[in-house]
Amino acid sequence: MRKMATRFAVLIALGALLLSGCDFMRSLAGRPTSGDLARKRDSLEAVALRQAEEAARQQALAQHRADSLAARERYVRDSTAAMEGIQRDRVMMLAPAKLKGLYRTTLDKKFYVVVGSFREKPNALKKQSSLSSAGYESEIISFGNGYHAIGAGATDHVADAYALLQELQQKKLCPGDAWILVNE
Repeated sequence: MRKMATRFAVLIALGALLLSGCDFMRSLAGRPTSGDLARKRDSLEAVALRQAEEAARQQALAQHRADSLAARERYVRDSTAAMEGIQRDRVMMLAPAKLKGLYRTTLDKKFYVVVGSFREKPNALKKQSSLSSAGYESEIISFGNGYHAIGAGATDHVADAYALLQELQQKKLCPGDAWILVNE
């Protein structure tokens, strides 16, 4: 009977081990169970994902900074070249204050290519219409001295204004004494 009880106890112990698996033995030994290991793995994966996202964000930020610096360098280079061309070609650049200020006109951009200036507004409208039919946007800019100028190519970049001035002169859409208005 004792032998049977021992066998029975061994069978129960083996059954308990088979039914409870390694986790039971691990917990008895004070080791992490499969659930503990799964939680730890998930935690490490989450940390690795956050680190990868942060690295990607830092890389994107560094690329944005590099692109900004390159764009700024291009802007300075283009502006310098445009100013050299303006000086070489003796293109006049005037601020509205030199013409007794703006009269009932507000300007949104810094530079305008002035392709004509007229005392009579109908003449200004006629010139504006000819520019429009050629595919160029323009606006009438009225000054305190009584003149109405036709400003084309509203832009915030002097290089763009100078390029448009050259284009309009090549197409004979403006006189040789066209100038650039600098809205300060």
